[in-house]
Amino acid sequence: MGLLIAPGATVFNRLYGTRYTLLVGIFFQTLSLIGASFAKDLWQLVLSQGVCFGWGIGFLFVGSVGVIPQWFTKKRSLANGTSAAGSGFGGLIYSLATNAMIKNIGLGWALRILGIVTCAVNLVCAILVRDRSKAIGSAQLAFDHKLFLRPEFCAFEAWGFFSMLGYVVLNFSLPNYANSVGLTASQGTVIGAVFQLGQVCSS
Repeated sequence: MGLLIAPGATVFNRLYGTRYTLLVGIFFQTLSLIGASFAKDLWQLVLSQGVCFGWGIGFLFVGSVGVIPQWFTKKRSLANGTSAAGSGFGGLIYSLATNAMIKNIGLGWALRILGIVTCAVNLVCAILVRDRSKAIGSAQLAFDHKLFLRPEFCAFEAWGFFSMLGYVVLNFSLPNYANSVGLTASQGTVIGAVFQLGQVCSS
């Protein structure tokens, strides 16, 4: 859902700017976590954690991913790598904290607290963020089909697809796989956290 909404989020970002794009993402992400905490049926979980969370991530990613490169003309790769490492470190803390909350206060309240915390943190970030889209004349196209006529672009997309496929499958299935081979939920969480730590080191 995050990838499907990305073209629409790109258009929204071009029309209304980074801050409003982030605010829309915050709304959907917060709604998804708090909504999931009250879910009783599978379709409610699909709407909250599937659709709403995906839209939230899509808007947040589109709104934020282009900001850091706009501020660097030198050592841009280092800046992006530092950002990616921060994402991995956040995932490490998120994974361990979520497991601790589920064990101590239950799944429902764990989701509500995550919703409140992510809403508060992301609101601060949305208020403080500054982009340079107008200054650098950034062109944000939702979709440009002409790029598919270029072999180097198709090769790059294929590389991105297969590398991200491996990452996403591991990122979201390692804890469940650990449970399926007989490890406890806590051990599965630690495995997921170590995977995030690996992202910090590789960045």
